[in-house]
Amino acid sequence: MTGTPHLLQVVASPRGERSESRRVSDVVVRRFVELHPATVVDVLDLWDDLTPVFDPSFVDAKMAVIFGQDRQGQAAEAWSHIEAAARRLLAADHLIIATPVWNGGVPWILKRWIDTVTQPGLLCPSERRARSRHLATSSSTLNGLCQVVVPPVVRPRTHRRPRRGR
Repeated sequence: MTGTPHLLQVVASPRGERSESRRVSDVVVRRFVELHPATVVDVLDLWDDLTPVFDPSFVDAKMAVIFGQDRQGQAAEAWSHIEAAARRLLAADHLIIATPVWNGGVPWILKRWIDTVTQPGLLCPSERRARSRHLATSSSTLNGLCQVVVPPVVRPRTHRRPRRGR
């Protein structure tokens, strides 16, 4: 690894310090920093730093990008919020996502963040060829991202002995 590594820790649990997935990801981050002391750690708690709601102005901005049109008014302002969220991700060399499992999946707030930062012309290499202006990034930035999804700690069930006499 050359230069100063940047690690983005995305926290998707609303439980704060009581979150087991957060505690596990904190251990992973501490170990990474021990191995790479110059690491800059950026913690993005999705419950404290809410991603804007993807409303009609965001849809207008996305459609303008897809069709190679200029974004104007509310669409331009909405796109600036999307770009800011994507820049934070693109600044990272490594990504750790700490998330609980909710109803067999990830929390809606994590899905919302992913949907916000994965817009045409911003992250996906194939979308960079779209007829749009995009963030200036190198493909090595995207290829270097390391995703680690930290599930909650699973506690084993208490073992029960079968009853005698049945």
